[in-house]
Amino acid sequence: MSVEKRRVKLLDIVPQQHYLSKDKYEKVGQWLLDGTPYGDLYVISYKGKLFSVDGHHRLLHLYKQGVDFVDVLIDEEDQKNDLYKRLADESMAMGFQDISDLEGRMLSSYEDYKMQWIDKCQVLLLSEEDIKKYQENPCGYSALPLYKEIRLDPSKARVVHEGKLLKKELKDQDYLRFFRLKHDLSIIKKQQLDGYGVRYVDIDKDLILVEEIIEESYKDLRLRQEELRRMIKDRVFDPSLWIFLVEEKTKKEVGLIIGQYDKVVGEVVVDWMQILPAYRGKGLGKMLLSYLLRHAPKDAIFATVSGDKDNPSSPESLYRACGFKGDDVWYVYPKK
Repeated sequence: MSVEKRRVKLLDIVPQQHYLSKDKYEKVGQWLLDGTPYGDLYVISYKGKLFSVDGHHRLLHLYKQGVDFVDVLIDEEDQKNDLYKRLADESMAMGFQDISDLEGRMLSSYEDYKMQWIDKCQVLLLSEEDIKKYQENPCGYSALPLYKEIRLDPSKARVVHEGKLLKKELKDQDYLRFFRLKHDLSIIKKQQLDGYGVRYVDIDKDLILVEEIIEESYKDLRLRQEELRRMIKDRVFDPSLWIFLVEEKTKKEVGLIIGQYDKVVGEVVVDWMQILPAYRGKGLGKMLLSYLLRHAPKDAIFATVSGDKDNPSSPESLYRACGFKGDDVWYVYPKK
């Protein structure tokens, strides 16, 4: 393996990364202030320019400290990396000139960083074969929708399909079980109850109401404003999949469903669905779910849903009654 070392002007390096994490930036800053050497900085030479492969948080700190020159490494293997080339092309298309362009692209939370940057890299890494395999068997491929799977931090938990469990893992009681089901969107039975209708969530006006309905529906779950606003900024956000169930007589919103749409694989994800406690047992959940499925994006290929396999209210039966199918069960073991 051949690695070339160069000393270059810091502002001759074009960032290949398009977002930074505020948390990581602050940690790197403390590290550099302690007098620690800035370490190896890898770049690629591409189309007559130098593009940073790593060390973007360090490079911005060095720039703000007034550093003019840095030592960089050019690895022969990095030069062949298609992902690096695609990111470099995107940097040029976005008009990036040098590392100072990252000053206004600092994301305040790691969740935003995963959504904006890690997701972008992982999508670029997906091959046509990966996409095809997921589309053919999404519920057996992953415990999560693909857009969540590619952002997952594997250090948090071990996730394993029921069919691949080890005997010793079956004896372990410290796990959660989740079903995952698929709907092929070919036959969707209309469910309609007299006295009830639907309306789409007004993203500019209704987020407090969304939070209130979720809070009233669950004892131990909340979806706060910050998370709702993050969902709206996500690439899988589709306003046509955020729907209230309305009691026509009182004009009261008595239920809510939130779906996401991943255009990369043509997947509608049923993310949240709840009916207020006083209105349950009437079939309103089926009405709301069937409406979402019947009004899914035209280019959607399938829909998926997952939930607690051991929930005493048995949400799985509702989804099956609306045409979802499958036998995939996933076990989640928290890492201690």
